[in-house]
Amino acid sequence: MHLKSLIHTWLRRIFSRIRLGVTPSSGGPYGPPAQARWTGTVEPFFILTFEALKTNTPRRPLAWPAEGFRVPFPVSDPFGLRKAVWPVFKGHPGGKAVGIGTAFHIDGWGGCLTADHVVDFIRDHLPKGALRPGLLPPADWNTKPHPIVLLGYGVVFGTVVLPPSTVAPLVSAVTPLQKQIDPMAELRGESGFEVAADVAGIGVQISPEVNDAATVAVDLHWQPAIGEPVFALGFPELDFKPLHVEEVARYLSEGMFGAYGLITDLHPEGRSKTNPTPVFETDAHWPSGMSGGPVFNRRGNVVGVVSRSLEPSDDGGGVGYAAWLSQIPEIVQMAATLNLDNPSVRKGFGVLRREPWDLKGVFRSQKEADVFRAKLGPGFEVAKGHHRLGTTDFLET
Repeated sequence: MHLKSLIHTWLRRIFSRIRLGVTPSSGGPYGPPAQARWTGTVEPFFILTFEALKTNTPRRPLAWPAEGFRVPFPVSDPFGLRKAVWPVFKGHPGGKAVGIGTAFHIDGWGGCLTADHVVDFIRDHLPKGALRPGLLPPADWNTKPHPIVLLGYGVVFGTVVLPPSTVAPLVSAVTPLQKQIDPMAELRGESGFEVAADVAGIGVQISPEVNDAATVAVDLHWQPAIGEPVFALGFPELDFKPLHVEEVARYLSEGMFGAYGLITDLHPEGRSKTNPTPVFETDAHWPSGMSGGPVFNRRGNVVGVVSRSLEPSDDGGGVGYAAWLSQIPEIVQMAATLNLDNPSVRKGFGVLRREPWDLKGVFRSQKEADVFRAKLGPGFEVAKGHHRLGTTDFLET
């Protein structure tokens, strides 16, 4: 190749990398992906919650079973990951519950991510054409089905009564919407909007009695590579079966599974017009109850949400699709409490003393922080800033 051609090739690569960082309008908050191929060694992941880092919990590898790399296997971590990854149920008036999927905690205040199709039934009672951005359908949960998540409870022995503090009802939901592809939809009285990605940011109400809800890191910059390993967590045994209270209680400490896979294809603009969710495709087997669960990269950060899966067949293995978080512009609203440039930091109001340093707590709103501050002695104040989860590090802004 001539020197002039080499220079042109080099410049094209440089400018394409620059565009990746500054073009938020082309597919995701951080620009279009460059399709790369991963060539590293596949090894078991080490994944810890922020709270486990704070207590110096030993790092243990999540080793796949002898049956194979892609076979789902039980994950027993009742005081760690189970405190951050939660089964989701469809609660019915009268007490019956149906297991429908998985959600995971990202900010310490009840903010979670899940798949939209796990909680989309909250829109079932909307009048025709009423779907619009920013809408949380009002509902009387005493008379209508409603989503609830089951928090972790540590180790449970024998038969246990379901503690009320472990049941967290949904109080907010954000789903990305886009204008309908069908231009005639509004003329037929239908909504002019449709779901743009199979991801939902939900808020659940955590009881004041719960002080050990854990969180996992979310990386909104990550770009996948073909052949790269990923790992998903969820509750595959929740296959839409009605459960009694005693059966639900089992999931306080059991039922969480993990499954590895390799990325086989990238769909930054979705698989089709009717499947617009940006996804990365894997050869993983993620059964239906894992929908909404976190998908981790080898650094232990969440980079996707389990969206869809095809079961293994005689003709081949399974296929798993994960919503690709860095390619979804609305993730900024769905994870509004996080510092988008650092997966370990949340934004909030700290109650602190400067000399000697003492961070008593961090709150989502200034009002909550002021109420807490009033209960303390002199020397404490409220400051707005960024808090590194699992630590007492706080940077004022």
